[in-house]
Amino acid sequence: MRKFGYQTSIEFFHNRAGQMETRERKVEFSTEFQTSDRFELVAEDTYEFLPRPFDIARDVTVASAGYDQRYLRAAFQFGQQRRLSGLVYGEAGAFYGGTRQTFGYSSGRVNVSPRLYVEPGLSVNRVRLPFGDFTATLITARTTFTLTPLMFASGLVQYNSSNGTVGANIRVRWEYQPGSELFVVYNEGRDTLARGSTTALQQRALVVKLNRLFRF
Repeated sequence: MRKFGYQTSIEFFHNRAGQMETRERKVEFSTEFQTSDRFELVAEDTYEFLPRPFDIARDVTVASAGYDQRYLRAAFQFGQQRRLSGLVYGEAGAFYGGTRQTFGYSSGRVNVSPRLYVEPGLSVNRVRLPFGDFTATLITARTTFTLTPLMFASGLVQYNSSNGTVGANIRVRWEYQPGSELFVVYNEGRDTLARGSTTALQQRALVVKLNRLFRF
């Protein structure tokens, strides 16, 4: 048995002077299979007015102007009952006077064992603009291990090619009694493009948080 869905919407936003800042028109079609897998197709037409330039990537600045942007997105969601689940998607269309092609994988989960799973993610954007070309890649991987029903540890590593940064986050949560928790969180960020160092340290932090529930 399949389930089908269709949706269309139009939105307009203006500033105080009455000038249109954004417009969005979207048409969506989706179908869900008996296996709980899902396919989605989205066509979107937007207008965006930029009152001032902004840096979209290193050495690439988008000029202040109004831009018509159109793209088509196709996505396939694998059901949660699978050993490997997640969303695979691809997009293509007009982008700030140029073009953008995107493909990626998100909301993924790989069940290694009943107590250990990995959530990988990938996004690659190939952008060609009048102001310059660039490719932005975002890679993420979160690993979670459940030590006991009341304690787990997770670690997230993320790399962003657009600014050359690598970030890590490690978190431990322990519910030492009902309603009372202990959190230990460690964060670190590094710049892989910094001169004079392979990975220059940007920030580092260790946070310990204790919650205690008192019953009266």
